[in-house]
Amino acid sequence: MVTAENEMKINATEPQRGQFNFSSGDRVYNWAVQNGKRVRGHTLAWFARQPGWMQSISGSSLPQAMIDHINGVMGHDKGKIAPWR
Repeated sequence: MVTAENEMKINATEPQRGQFNFSSGDRVYNWAVQNGKRVRGHTLAWFARQPGWMQSISGSSLPQAMIDHINGVMGHDKGKIAPWR
């Protein structure tokens, strides 16, 4: 099993709000699959890897931003990632 660490964290997958970039995580995933391994996702949100746009959000906007982020990542990785940590 391969764990994609920083490549699947929020600052890598959504560097700008609403603009997703899965290229780094996809590279890890593709390498793992080509080498007969499964992939563990790590993590959907992490306090130390927040992009600048998220650090400036507060109040009721923050929960919606997280929901949007999680839905975006889960939609992209649906059926590909074994477990999420």
